[in-house]
Amino acid sequence: MDVYFDKIKDIILKEIDNATSDIKIAIAWLNDPALFEIICRKSDEGISIELITMNDKLNNCSGTKFQDFIDKSCSALYLVSPNKLMHHKFAIIDNKKVITGSYNWTRGARNNDENIIIFDDTVSIKKYTNEFNRIKAISEPKITDYKSNKIIDHDTTKGDFIAEIPADEIFEYKRIPFEIGIKTQNCDFYPAIDVGEKLPITKHLLEGLRTIAPQSGFNIEVRKRDLIGPPSKLMDIHLSFSKHEDKNVPKADVYFSVDENGKMLVEVEEINGSNRNIGRYDLINGKLIIE
Repeated sequence: MDVYFDKIKDIILKEIDNATSDIKIAIAWLNDPALFEIICRKSDEGISIELITMNDKLNNCSGTKFQDFIDKSCSALYLVSPNKLMHHKFAIIDNKKVITGSYNWTRGARNNDENIIIFDDTVSIKKYTNEFNRIKAISEPKITDYKSNKIIDHDTTKGDFIAEIPADEIFEYKRIPFEIGIKTQNCDFYPAIDVGEKLPITKHLLEGLRTIAPQSGFNIEVRKRDLIGPPSKLMDIHLSFSKHEDKNVPKADVYFSVDENGKMLVEVEEINGSNRNIGRYDLINGKLIIE
């Protein structure tokens, strides 16, 4: 048995490339382009490839071209219902070797602390083969038309959804790929729009923002938050108050709207006053909209 903590993706690629007859893969999520490409290439070479993976939005909004895989004569795709998470991460190579461990076959996995083990113990290989066949038997029948079978509404895991999918690919499916909120005087990130919400989004409300001291106005810093790293600023919106107020008195409501093309409108309105200001931001292209 061999254990690996470094260069895991390269090792998996090498093991798949060395396959000579068949590969069975049970992997929760697959959106790493290099790993997907090599199993497609091995299928083109005549290697039988059976793939079991989750039928959820993490896979189905990832841009992975599963139909290209299905269309190959030596490939078979089986999708697992998102009602129960299939969290396996293993591959059986030529019925002689197993690769397994914590490593998902995803873009983000290479940035994590992960592990795999590779073994050729015949008793253990038989157990993994039995488990593969068990899951295949309870999966959806062999898929021939990926588009008509895929599910994008089910939240299998919020964290992976944020981490693994490029923003432009998610927006193709009319979804928000990160959280959106504001920085307040006493909170680094106050969420307004959750990851994965469908577009268009109309009038999401943050109600009754307050100041921590009497003042004549304040800045609203609109932010986004990914899984990795701190929130980052998108834009500032300044609102003046009609009169000085005591601290901790509700001063403003903030409304968020996003259209189907990822154009965001943020409206800041004074409570018990006439002042209002707006900001516009292109979430797909990452820039302010000046009008």
